[in-house]
Amino acid sequence: MAANKNRIKELSEILQFRVIANKEFNWRDIPTGSLDFLEFILEKEFEFRKQNTILRNIRLACLPKKHKNFDVKKLHEGVRYQTAQLEKCKWIEEDFNLFITGAVGTGKTALAVHLTNAALEQGFKAYYITMENLLAVLHNKETERARLLLSRVRKADILVLDEFLDVKTNNQEITPMYRFLNSLRDSTSIVFISIRSIQECFEASEDNSEMLNLLMTRAFSKAEVIKLPDKPLIQNLKTLASKT
Repeated sequence: MAANKNRIKELSEILQFRVIANKEFNWRDIPTGSLDFLEFILEKEFEFRKQNTILRNIRLACLPKKHKNFDVKKLHEGVRYQTAQLEKCKWIEEDFNLFITGAVGTGKTALAVHLTNAALEQGFKAYYITMENLLAVLHNKETERARLLLSRVRKADILVLDEFLDVKTNNQEITPMYRFLNSLRDSTSIVFISIRSIQECFEASEDNSEMLNLLMTRAFSKAEVIKLPDKPLIQNLKTLASKT
């Protein structure tokens, strides 16, 4: 074994087997048989690359970092059960969307980030953006920055769209949004985050356009709704603290 170490390291650098090249294991841990040794090396390399890919996808997802300490145990019991089921990511495999609704401060974005992180850990790709920023990108889609961002969105398995229809919009804004989201059909699951209920979303157009109905149909034709309690999560915690 000792005589082959340098050659193994050399070949690893050529083949970009970074685990071996960077000596990220102890030679004493390697089994003695040749096939066992090969399996050991390949398993190590596979895990190394898998974790690197996950970390890269997490970085490219552009998720808000302020929600990284989200605690599922603080959710309402019904939502906690729903979250546990969604963490298995079957909804992504079946091309379902999610619609997370609730008042300001109830933890909508935090929950969306939690579910997205669960998907990223299982090898899915994601991208986070607010509706306002996505509209701006679609308005300037010929710029290099916009093309890069839209390319990332199209490659993602999940698009997290925050502040969806939080403010009234018009046909001029809804049309490019609908066309873009419709182009993602059957390839990307969308997590819609909104302070509005589904019914209120249908009334969010200033000109009551038919395009809004098309957009809503696209959003909710295959969607699971998560309704968070109206009382903000922070207020709930303060109430609990006052009782202790």
